Amino acid sequence: MNTIVRIFSFLWRRLAQSWLFMWQGKRRFLTVAGVVAIPSAMIRSYQSLTVDFSLVLFIASIYCVLSLIVVCRDFEGTKSQKIGAIYTKASGRFLQALGVTLIQALALLPALLGMTLGLFVVSFGLTNFYIVPAVILGLMSVYLLGRLAVALYIAAVEEATIRQSMIGSWQRTKGKTLRIVSRYIVLFAVIILATVGIFSVVNVAPILAQSWLVQGAVSAVLVTISLPWLVIFGYSIYDETSR
Repeated sequence: MNTIVRIFSFLWRRLAQSWLFMWQGKRRFLTVAGVVAIPSAMIRSYQSLTVDFSLVLFIASIYCVLSLIVVCRDFEGTKSQKIGAIYTKASGRFLQALGVTLIQALALLPALLGMTLGLFVVSFGLTNFYIVPAVILGLMSVYLLGRLAVALYIAAVEEATIRQSMIGSWQRTKGKTLRIVSRYIVLFAVIILATVGIFSVVNVAPILAQSWLVQGAVSAVLVTISLPWLVIFGYSIYDETSR
């Protein structure tokens, strides 16, 4: 029982520390995130997006994440800087961040294959034995993402190449993958539960549930808050693995 308490205390402490750090600089963090998060959420809520516009939002999100990393790296120095200056500074690492992000996305392929296999098994009522490979493929993706968790931060902060970032992340997370993955699981669980809870309350009234404006506004607020928290959380892991 004491061991379980210590584990939860260990996981929760990192969440609380990253949240407090965000709250200390909430004006900067929320403004940097809101520049992209608010229009993106409103547009997604208003209409279905074309592939071209989804690509624009994807690129904008990378710039946003890089800008948040810039604030994490130079918290004091960015106090007097305008948002445009922060985004301009972040733009110098865009290509490296894009490359790292695409490689990290490839790590999800085993999980997607596992989901496809799982749906195939369930749909055709095949023996449960075939579920095992699906689970293994999912765990493989989780492991790969854990090993590559700090690659984006290495690319942004240390001005490393894509290759150096991937190798650096693989080396620094060795023996720490389970710890990193468990921390992210707790963080995502908190964000998902909060999101589901808030939308459950908002959607009680049918008129609010059917309003794209309300749905978009709620989504914008949630993303504007959760994105900086996620980036700060990741930066704390990067900082820990760099020592």
